[in-house]
Amino acid sequence: MSEAANTGKEPWITEVDNEISGWDDETCEYDFATILKEFLLSDGESTEADTARKIYDYYNQEFLPTDPLMRFQYDKRMQPFLFAFWQAAYIGFARFIPYNNSNQDKLVRLISELQRLPPSQFKISGGTILWADDDSALERTSPYVEMSPTALKESGGGEGDMSFEEVCDTWVNFSSFLARVTEAGLIGDCYNYARFDISQGLDEDLPHGLMRDSKVMVAAQYILLAGKTLAKGCFDKDQWRRRAEKLKEISKEEGGSNTVLASATEEAHNYMVSLHPEIFLASED
Repeated sequence: MSEAANTGKEPWITEVDNEISGWDDETCEYDFATILKEFLLSDGESTEADTARKIYDYYNQEFLPTDPLMRFQYDKRMQPFLFAFWQAAYIGFARFIPYNNSNQDKLVRLISELQRLPPSQFKISGGTILWADDDSALERTSPYVEMSPTALKESGGGEGDMSFEEVCDTWVNFSSFLARVTEAGLIGDCYNYARFDISQGLDEDLPHGLMRDSKVMVAAQYILLAGKTLAKGCFDKDQWRRRAEKLKEISKEEGGSNTVLASATEEAHNYMVSLHPEIFLASED
């Protein structure tokens, strides 16, 4: 029996615990992981606003005081603070929370709530700002490319103790989280990652297997979770039609073997048709 079954935990919680158990408990990343875990498992007792304020207070009351000179630095050490937050959110949680689990939505709502904090300006190279004096733009720093199945396959297949199948699963989870962040308007170039990942899953002629299935599932999740945003101009009409048709084709192919993928691709196809019905009516003429 697995550890998750023995403890009554959902498997993803055990995976998160295993990940952060190897982190230095005197780092920001570890502190953020503790805050995020408490929030996600609170059953509503800790709200998004409460947790956003806790992160804000942590910066001012615990992080800055560790070094008195930090307050006089041009960025007040906001850049490493932000990086630590994203490391905890992405590496510690987003890739393990299942793509269809409501805790992904909860984490996105927390990030949205961070934008509502009292505005402050920090001078950071590259414009990476958490609390801004204009529109509170929230940009992200993440090891996006290094986490992809393609990159990990080329470098040896797995990541630490993970099998390649587990790597593919975490990629679907992580990409679904990015899709939610895209739909919520929390990424500056909201089309950047979606364009690449949808093209990887639906435009390339990939051999059947884990790599192909994970990339197709990622494409389907981008459509399902960020479709309204992507429909506004991410692709031209021909691309939209071709990719919807590809999803329909894959759904028929996988119907008798991979029912999860078949269902996701069928749903994604139907959603694309519903978002731009005029494209498909024109193709029938």
